[in-house]
Amino acid sequence: MLEPLRAIPGPDFLWYFLGALVVTWFLVRRWAYNDGSLDHMPPQMTRVDPYSIAALRGGAAETVKVAIYDLEQQGLIKLSGEGAEIRMSAEADPSRPLNIVAAETLDYISGNDSPRQMFADSAFISKVESHLSSHYDDLKRKHLMRDEDMQSAAWMAFIVGVLLLEGIGGAKMYLGVVNSKPVLFLALLLLITPVALWFAADPLGRISALGHKHISSLKSHFGWVKDSLSKEKETDNMNVAFALAVFGSGALAGGPLYDLYNKAAQPLNQGGSSSGCSGCSGCGGGCGGGCGGCG
Repeated sequence: MLEPLRAIPGPDFLWYFLGALVVTWFLVRRWAYNDGSLDHMPPQMTRVDPYSIAALRGGAAETVKVAIYDLEQQGLIKLSGEGAEIRMSAEADPSRPLNIVAAETLDYISGNDSPRQMFADSAFISKVESHLSSHYDDLKRKHLMRDEDMQSAAWMAFIVGVLLLEGIGGAKMYLGVVNSKPVLFLALLLLITPVALWFAADPLGRISALGHKHISSLKSHFGWVKDSLSKEKETDNMNVAFALAVFGSGALAGGPLYDLYNKAAQPLNQGGSSSGCSGCSGCGGGCGGGCGGCG
């Protein structure tokens, strides 16, 4: 059984294995995102509200960012200070019903003025996540978010791809070890394989193939809002909310809310700027999340 592998020279096998890894990457990616969602029409641009888009793209943390913007625009909270010293305070009671995430956020701000504590408070973030269940259900009905079957398919694609390549590569490495052949480069490839295939399948990602397509369309549609904000032009509040949901806080670069999300809300052990990509899971991982399309 091992004779065909034994007959392949080590350097040649490395090239064959690397080629197999590339092919498998694309096959796993296709398997994971061939979820049937593209058989359905995406919703109209504004039929999914900014809270739902933020929830799809980045979960609770990104949705709270939309809530803070919404509350600030309604005059229900006030920002004071600059940079890392920004503070928030509740200014008034709402005169109309709020989105449940906005209501939870306003309640938190009423007792805590530190953005850093808000975004680092796991209990608060978990509570917001629980409020998003109705949003997630709606996103699944619209085929923008993976359901359990889609998630299982992504896991299966990842596991099968890893077992296949690791089995073949592991057998060749065993032969190399028992025959005192160098196996360092093969060992490195075997370490890289599960990482590469994880990004291909993104088994923990929540966005379906249609969801990635819809986010890509939203980015094209609301790109002008991001450009207008960067040039400090006046823009409709609802369009800004959509831009924030789609692009993250990077859409607000230069404004006080950008400082709030990327400076004042930074955990104490981090520096620099997140540029609005936190929590984003794309098709294949990374700042992903919705920051890139699905091939």
